[in-house]
Amino acid sequence: MPDFNEPVRISGQGGQLAIALDGNARSIGMTNQAGRPMVRLDGNGGALFLEAASGGTGVTMLGIDASLRIGTGGHSGSIGVADGNGKSTIVLDGAKNSVVLRNGQEAEEARLMAGAGGLLQLRSTKGRVNVESLGEQARLSLGGGERDGRLYLKNAAGDTTVQIDGKLGDVTAGGGGTGGLLALKNAAGATTVQIDGQLGDLAAGGEGTDGALALKNAAGQETVRLDGAVASLGLGGNGINGDVVIRDGAGRTRVAIDAQNGSLTLQSATGAQVFRLNSNDGRFHLRNWTIEAPDYVFAPDYPLRPLGDLAEYVDANRHLPDVPSAAEIARDGVEMGALAMTLLRKVEELTLYVLRQDAEMTSIRTRLAALEHVQDA
Repeated sequence: MPDFNEPVRISGQGGQLAIALDGNARSIGMTNQAGRPMVRLDGNGGALFLEAASGGTGVTMLGIDASLRIGTGGHSGSIGVADGNGKSTIVLDGAKNSVVLRNGQEAEEARLMAGAGGLLQLRSTKGRVNVESLGEQARLSLGGGERDGRLYLKNAAGDTTVQIDGKLGDVTAGGGGTGGLLALKNAAGATTVQIDGQLGDLAAGGEGTDGALALKNAAGQETVRLDGAVASLGLGGNGINGDVVIRDGAGRTRVAIDAQNGSLTLQSATGAQVFRLNSNDGRFHLRNWTIEAPDYVFAPDYPLRPLGDLAEYVDANRHLPDVPSAAEIARDGVEMGALAMTLLRKVEELTLYVLRQDAEMTSIRTRLAALEHVQDA
């Protein structure tokens, strides 16, 4: 504390009050019983100095620059703000570079530290840290202790449009009249991944980047990969057999691709296997319950077309009866099960033609042999 002349001094049992003139400024000072200056009110610029008991100015208030400094002279400054019961609810601590907020029981609820990289802590009523912001690591932590962390972002109307939930481990964007959008950018600031809740789509790649989506199992091994560079979908690998299952609206499997068995299966709505292609043995199996094998061709009353009529039909139409023409197949396609049964029927009809021809040839040979025998006699 600066020295000053003392033209006026008032002494008492506990100390002294001195009114002095220091240059052109008027000052008021108070000393302790040992005569040591403890308080000085200086009119030069408007200043108040409070001396620490162990020496050095502990509190300095300057009107000239509207400042209040607590501490110096080997002492750390602190300010405590108490409630009506005398409990300190706000503490500014110069030693710890911190601001502490306490409840009515003086239990710490929040702490802001300017040092140590910048730290903000918010505590529960039980004293556990539930919110922590650390500037040195550019980190914000919510939850832990006894609470699940959540972060809400609201629009101007107060509707939550973004929510990060630590308990569920998810991020929700959108709602409140807003379509959620998540955009990931590369180092150049170009968007390479975008999830659009309004359109319900996921876009990856572009801007010089090939998009890819990889799904991994619990061991961190990739088992599914969608690659935009080569337009491919890869399923399986790393000890996992890839499968593709396509279901109808009722949840029934209609198409199944099984990598382990190397098979493609088509099923009816009742679950019956209609078609199966197996790559292991190179066979395909076709089953259609609406088609009957044409065994009726061998019935005695089957109306087998005469060969003369068949010849006329083939000459006129250039294909077998009941068999679709090449033009019809090109235009309408073909139902493989029905075509297979039609071809089987034609084979069976051909068998009947051959058998009848053989019977006629046998009869002719018998008659010729009889005639030759008569002539020889």
